[in-house]
Formats: sequence, C-alpha cells, structure tokens
Amino acid sequence: MKKSRLNIVITMLFVILMAICLFACGGNNNNSPSKGNENKNTEKEKFRVTFIADDREISSQQYDVGTTQITVPSVPTKDNYNGVWEEYTVNTTKKVDLTIRAIYTPIQYSAIYYVNKSDTPYITIHFDVENPIETQPVYQTEEGEVFGGWYYNNSIAALGVEKIEGIININNSYINKETKTIKIYAGTYQGTPGFEFKYNNGKYLVNAYKGHDETIVLPETYNNTLVQGIQFDNNTSYNFRGKTNINSVVIPNTYTSIQAGLFNGCTNLKKLSTPFVCSEEEPNSQSETIPYLKWIGSFKNLEEIYIDHGIIRQDEFWEQENLKKVTINEAQMNQSAFYGLQNLEQVTILGEVSISQNAFYNCVKLKTISIENITRIGQNAFANCVKLEKVTIPNTATIVDTNAFKNCTSLEELNIAAKTIGEGIIQGCNIESITLLAGVE
Repeated sequence: MKKSRLNIVITMLFVILMAICLFACGGNNNNSPSKGNENKNTEKEKFRVTFIADDREISSQQYDVGTTQITVPSVPTKDNYNGVWEEYTVNTTKKVDLTIRAIYTPIQYSAIYYVNKSDTPYITIHFDVENPIETQPVYQTEEGEVFGGWYYNNSIAALGVEKIEGIININNSYINKETKTIKIYAGTYQGTPGFEFKYNNGKYLVNAYKGHDETIVLPETYNNTLVQGIQFDNNTSYNFRGKTNINSVVIPNTYTSIQAGLFNGCTNLKKLSTPFVCSEEEPNSQSETIPYLKWIGSFKNLEEIYIDHGIIRQDEFWEQENLKKVTINEAQMNQSAFYGLQNLEQVTILGEVSISQNAFYNCVKLKTISIENITRIGQNAFANCVKLEKVTIPNTATIVDTNAFKNCTSLEELNIAAKTIGEGIIQGCNIESITLLAGVE
C-alpha cells in the first residue's frame, strides 16, 4: 500500500518537473529562430538599374547583388543625332543602384564647295543641327573673273539652280540624306561685276544687275555654261532702266532673248553691241523678249552700234539721230533700216550681210563704207549719200540693184565684183567710170 502511494508521488513529481521544463523552454522562445527568420537571413540583396533618355525613363529593372549581366535596351532614335548609353559599371559585391543616361551627339553633314565644275573641292565645311553654316566662304577670283555668289546644285546638268542667300542647315532640300552631303558651286563669269543669274528651262538668263559701271559687258558664260538672254525681274530696281551713267553696253551674240524696254531711260547710252535675234513679227507688248532696238529702250543719244547676227527691222534706227558709226556682222537688213540718219559717217560690213532697199538712203554725212562680205545691195540702198567718196563691192555680192548709188555726188571711185549690176546705179553721180572686177556678168 505504502509502496503504491510512493509510486504515485514519484510520478506526479516527474510530471511537475516536465511541466516546469516545458514552460522554461517556451518562455525562452525569443531566442529560438523561427522558420520565417531563417528564410529572411538567407534571401539575397537586390539593386535597381534605370535607363533614361532625354529625361524619359526607358526601362527600370532589379537584379541580385553579384549579377554581372543586365538587360540593355536600345537607345531611342532622335532626328539628326546619333545616340549611345553612357559608360557604367555594375557593382557585384554590394547593393548599388544605377541610373544610365543616353548621350546624343549631332550627326555631321558636309557642304562641299566647287569652282568652275572642277571635280576637286574648293573647300569643305562641316555643319550639324546645332551649328549651321551662317557665313559662306570667300572665293578668291582669278584675273578678269567675277564671282556672282554660291549656288546650290541638285544635278550635274543643272548647276546654280538657286543662289544661297541665308544659312545652310540640315533641313536644306538639296542635302543628300544618304551621304549627308550638299554640293555648292561658285557662280563665276567674265564681264562686268554686279550681275546675277537664274536657271530657267535649261539655260541661264541674266536676271539682275546691281552694279554702277559706265561700261557694261554682259557675260557670255556662267559656270562655264552659255548665258542665253536677259530677263530682269520687273518687281525690282536691279536692272539697266534709268541708269543715266551707262554709256556703253556689249551683249554677246549667244543671247537669244533680250528683254523689251531694257534700256529705257539710259539717256547717255552712246555705244551698243548687240545681237538682233528677232523675227520680223511685231512684239505684242513691252514684256516680250524681242530685241528690236525701239523696243529695247527709249534712248536717242546712241552714237555707235555693233550688230552681230540676226534681223534688222524696217525703220529700226529712225530715232537714232546721233548715230555716227554702224558695224554689222552676218545680219539680214530690212528696207529703210538706217534711212535718213543725218549724222551717220561710217559703215562697216563684216560677215555675210544683205543690204536692203533704201537701207542707208539719204544718210547725207556717210563718207566711208567698208565691205568684206555682202550678198546683195538693194535698190536705192545708198542713194543721196552725198558725202560718199569710195566703195568697193566684193564678189560675194550677187547683185547691185537699180539706183544703188544714185545722187552720190561726191563718189569718186566705185569698184564692183558683183555678178549682176542693175540700171542707173550711179545716176546723178559725178563719177565718170566704174571699175568692174572679175566675176561681173
């Protein structure tokens, strides 16, 4: 009995002791790591990488510390710029966030300047979207050469399409977008400074004159290409009209159009060399480019004219009362072209010319005629030229027509090699005989 009770006591003490132990273990819970804390202590640290272009976030991603490879997005494109990401280094030992920015640099363009169609550049200037070409280079002209400015070029066949007036920037329509280049050509010519040109329907025309010279020599070529006419802009004052200081003008015979009213108000123009490239039709208005002299301008003080090719209209010079000297090369002359010019003293015929009926009729001061090549002399062509003293007609003339030298009372010598001679060619003259050269029928 006593033994049974002792066992019960021992058992209860053991239970109490175990309870105390369990309680003690539970009270020390804060010092025992939990499963969650164990996971937390084993998780790796992370860092963030952010890419920014022009203050705009392109991407942002996290990576474990120790990562050596990150995902790099493409740099966003930007017109007229090349873009790259700035250099960076990933820290593999500790957490360091990265911000990587795009760096943009302007795309470089090249303006290549040429002179006189040379294949070798005169100079090359680089420019970009931030730095346009604001001032054009200086071109050193050669002796006798005139620089008319720099011109854009968009094809080999058409140089000088548009003159450069302002800056050159990357928006210029003449830039070759593939090569990032623009070709520019110098406008040069031989002649009087101050001319400007336009390219129209496959040819150059003079379209402005900004000079102040007394003697004007219009250029025959521009950029080594023929200039073929004059067509001033009527909306500007950059022309010849009203320039009373002009006394001499030379127009090349390559010109096929000359603006009407070209020399209006040029009251002191005394010497003119011009091609008469017109037809025999009357112009309809002053705006037409037909170079009849009386349509070229209202001036009456002309003293000397050189006509190179073309047609001389009837009564063309009837207002030129002061004209003293006429030189004609390869032209067709309509009747009465120089009729009655009271002060005409000298006539020179160079190339193939046909002298029409009454061409120099009643030019009472005409004293000297020099003829190198002529096809015919019309009726009364030199009649009443009372000062005329000597004439020699070469064998290129097919006919000297009726009364050609009628009433030339001072005529002393007449030498003719024409094939046919009309009646009465020296009627009213004091000459006693005519020398017939070989070839007269």
